[in-house]
Amino acid sequence: DMELPESLGILMGAMDFATPDGYLNTVYFSLIGAVLTVIFSVVIGARAIAGDEESGMLDLFLAYPVSRTSFLLQRFAALVAGIVLMGGVIFVAITVSAGISEMGIPLGNILAACTALVLMDIVFGTAALCIGALTGRGSMALGITAALAVAAFLANNLGLMFEGIESVQKLSPFYYYLDGYPLRNGFDLGGIIVLCAIALALLAVAWWGINRRDLAV
Repeated sequence: DMELPESLGILMGAMDFATPDGYLNTVYFSLIGAVLTVIFSVVIGARAIAGDEESGMLDLFLAYPVSRTSFLLQRFAALVAGIVLMGGVIFVAITVSAGISEMGIPLGNILAACTALVLMDIVFGTAALCIGALTGRGSMALGITAALAVAAFLANNLGLMFEGIESVQKLSPFYYYLDGYPLRNGFDLGGIIVLCAIALALLAVAWWGINRRDLAV
């Protein structure tokens, strides 16, 4: 059988196909699930503010008695709702699949893993929203946030490969998403708090950005 070199395997994320929770964590939460949901969140976040500004629709929205802050919060709420809905679909799909396959993974642990995934996606979606609010350019928000997501993924996994740079991992949202291994250990309160704090900090920067500059309307 062909096996990935150990360094490549680590670079792609902690890989474990020997146990049911290890398989789900590797395939759905560390790789496929994380990549696809982050892409979805970044695209939605990049369009949340900058998309309307570039299309000229922002002028129409702000013509109503709606403040910039209120508009931002509504867009953020829509972003969060979309990501939570996506997380709910993933939770149901994995729960059904795990049940059919008799994997024996507690329902609470699946919920914990999906919750952590949703929170990490909210962080990257809010980052895209923030850059869009600061620049008014959707393509820039999309490109910069995508680059940050790749860098965060690599930073988390490179910390597993090289001694002495473990601290780099703690700069990555992926660390707070995966370090507690929620699929095996359940809810990681510390990681949840950090991810929520990052998202709120990015929202605060977005609020500052959208209120400080002249919008392209």
